[in-house]
Amino acid sequence: MGCGASVPKAGQQMPIQGEDSNQHSLAKLSEHKTLATLPIWVNDLHNSMPSWLSQPPVRLIKLSKFLSWKQLKAYEDITSVHGCLELPYAEITDEQWAQTVVVSWRWGAGKPVHRQGFSPMTDIQYQQLRKVLTGLLEDTGIQYVWIDWTCMPQYGGGSSNVMVEVMRSKLFYARARAMVVIPAYEAVPDDGVTRFVLSKTARLLKDGASRVPERGLAADALNAILYRGFIASGSYFCRIWTLVERMARHGRTELLCHWLTLEAWLGMVLDAMRCATTNTATAKSGGSSISSPSSGGAAGIAAIAAAPGTSRNGSTGTAVELEDNTAMAKVFKDILGDEAGKLMDAIGAPWSAAVKVGSIHLAEGLETKLAQLLEMATVAWQTSSSMEDPPSKGWLLAYLDEAHQGRYQASSNADRIWAVYSYFCWKHLDHHEPRQVVEALQDLGQVAGASRVITLRLAGKLDLAKFVPVDDRDEKLFRAAEVGDLDGVQAAIKAGGNVLMAKHAQDAATPLFMAAQKGHLEVVRALVGGGAALDAAKTSGCTALHIAAMSGHTEVVRYLLEAGATKDSMFNDGATPLYVAAEKGKVEPLKLLIRAGADMNAPLKKDGHTPLCIAVLNHHAECVGALIRAGADINLGLKDGATPLYLCAEKGFLDCMELLLEAKANTELGMESGATPMYIAAQNNHPECIKALLNAGGNKNAARRDKATPLYISSERGHVEVVNVLLAAGANVECTFQSGATPMYVAAQNNRVAVVKALIAQKANMLVRLRGGYTPIHSAALAGHVDVIRALVEAGVDKNLTLDDGATPLYLAAEKGHAEAVTYLLRIGADKNKADSAGARPVDIAKKNVADLFRMDLAPSANHESNPKLTTCASPTCRPTT
Repeated sequence: MGCGASVPKAGQQMPIQGEDSNQHSLAKLSEHKTLATLPIWVNDLHNSMPSWLSQPPVRLIKLSKFLSWKQLKAYEDITSVHGCLELPYAEITDEQWAQTVVVSWRWGAGKPVHRQGFSPMTDIQYQQLRKVLTGLLEDTGIQYVWIDWTCMPQYGGGSSNVMVEVMRSKLFYARARAMVVIPAYEAVPDDGVTRFVLSKTARLLKDGASRVPERGLAADALNAILYRGFIASGSYFCRIWTLVERMARHGRTELLCHWLTLEAWLGMVLDAMRCATTNTATAKSGGSSISSPSSGGAAGIAAIAAAPGTSRNGSTGTAVELEDNTAMAKVFKDILGDEAGKLMDAIGAPWSAAVKVGSIHLAEGLETKLAQLLEMATVAWQTSSSMEDPPSKGWLLAYLDEAHQGRYQASSNADRIWAVYSYFCWKHLDHHEPRQVVEALQDLGQVAGASRVITLRLAGKLDLAKFVPVDDRDEKLFRAAEVGDLDGVQAAIKAGGNVLMAKHAQDAATPLFMAAQKGHLEVVRALVGGGAALDAAKTSGCTALHIAAMSGHTEVVRYLLEAGATKDSMFNDGATPLYVAAEKGKVEPLKLLIRAGADMNAPLKKDGHTPLCIAVLNHHAECVGALIRAGADINLGLKDGATPLYLCAEKGFLDCMELLLEAKANTELGMESGATPMYIAAQNNHPECIKALLNAGGNKNAARRDKATPLYISSERGHVEVVNVLLAAGANVECTFQSGATPMYVAAQNNRVAVVKALIAQKANMLVRLRGGYTPIHSAALAGHVDVIRALVEAGVDKNLTLDDGATPLYLAAEKGHAEAVTYLLRIGADKNKADSAGARPVDIAKKNVADLFRMDLAPSANHESNPKLTTCASPTCRPTT
């Protein structure tokens, strides 16, 4: 590659220590510690263990059998032939614990519904574990292994149950002779830069091995990483479950090299270095995508907090959690020291830049710093215990204050409680029941001597505040907040009132919500200062910011935004604070939210209403103007295609329409049916909106998919003023619907006399024919619209015009029994003897109520013939001739 370094590929045979067994060796173990020689807290836990924990059997797998497996087996898949020792905890001796190794690891995949043969340990993890355990079997005489997936019920089976193992497993980690750490693994990135830099670093380390032995060890470990193509994830050190497992080893003289291989350790350091320049939380399915069955995973015992068939976040399939990259980097900087931490930062930024650009030139010189870092990490592996503090009351108090953040990552909020609970309390609780999780938290608070404020704050951070039992202090706080009693609020907070309380389970309103709803600004300040959750929401999703915005409490909105409330929090239906401000016409809160950067185009989930759409629909012109001026998308509409301009046209809101047209809104966007703003304004009889759209260049002939135009629909509906506006603008009078009907035809059909006359004045075709030969006069006769018939005849239409089958207007009117139409047609001389193609005359098919009219003397008079506008006689007193 021009820089004197060959870059190996995964699996490529290399003349280096790629498969050397030393890469899987741990440091020689010290002598086993009996229970009597372990720290007092271990003995206290052991001696105080209740029988419901001490009597169920503990499963230890014979190491020789374990090493014969091709993959890790689930608890429920183990039978007697698989070789396991099962004894009540109380009966396992010091000698047996002296022959046992426990495994602390990160799951490589989330737990699915029970599936025969599934394992959350990926192939690469299992390979690493087998090699380490083989070394222990050969060198130390270890006979048994305890690992959660195999030794703890995963799907409710066995004589033990999941919570029993959650509670007592810390003692397994404390009493076992050794602990092996197996992290999750990621594929070495194939980005053209990473392998190049690592290979150059390995070569540089190898060159210095004669002077500094640690460099030779680091070179071999790094070459092994490149050979296998996988790198360990540093996330192991950011898990609450793996933390409490490491805590259990307190009081021993163990170092990092007693727990994990150098290859794994240096991979973790490299991963943490990458994260040193990443200040965001990354969603992972446990770890990163590596190999079958899936990737990442949860820390060892974390799985026990999940119901069978679900992940630990309550959904089926792989557990999704957040990896706090900044926290991970900090953990490793604390282990390695300040100098190494500065090196991590110095390497991380240019490395990230090189990878992003895909250029090795930006990575020049990084191998020197990286070699120095890995040398330091190797020394730390040999000398650092990285031991955690013992589980003391002081540690617990500090933990309760920060358990929601940093290094204490977990797949569920409840895990942060259950992981540490049995270090301090023996009590049988249901780990799935939120109220019992809260009870466990309160137990821990009492043990640590924590104030109610601390436990309440953690309950809020863990999204459990609504399950905290309400007491009198909380009631006083709620009442004071609701009425704006600042002194009462401050006193209740000081006394330990729950600022996170949701008083009414059915709607989950908090004191902050009530104060914001009523506009009590100083009370809102006091509650937020007392730890109230800014984004706590009712069951509908409505937050304090929502209710303040929709209630028009501008100063409360201002304060909440300044305090950090989520500006785009959502109702369950997707409505944001800005949306509800627009919906209610609260222009000042709306402006504040716009200035704060709130999303002006956030749509509702169901139909796609945006803030601008809802402001238009509710006719809040000031809000419409503010949104337009701030740059809201003026053409973004509903899921059915209706734009803000379309909605204006539909409702006839001319002032809002003019604002949109001034901003150059698209006049032709509309519904999926093809209806445009012009069309809907015509349909709903809004002539002034029609004029505005025409002035803005709107298409007067824009047709729907069914070919209906604005003139067609306004003619059908009889909106003569709209018709006249469109005709004056030159709309096509002969446009045809998909049936062939024109505006003239549909106006005649629907008895729109004024529209018919307007169209006649514009020389519209009065003889347009549809299927069967139907013309406007036929459709009018069929429906008995005598005034339309008169207008058409007066305009020159033949009163005896026939259909394809020979039927005349008189024939159709008689057939339907329209007496007034029959009378008029007879008086103007319509041929009453003209038969259809079947030989039937009008009188032959006439309804009974009009049959007699044909026998009356209704022959046209001179006046009738010269002036067909004369009133016809339809009086029931008329008699037939004799």
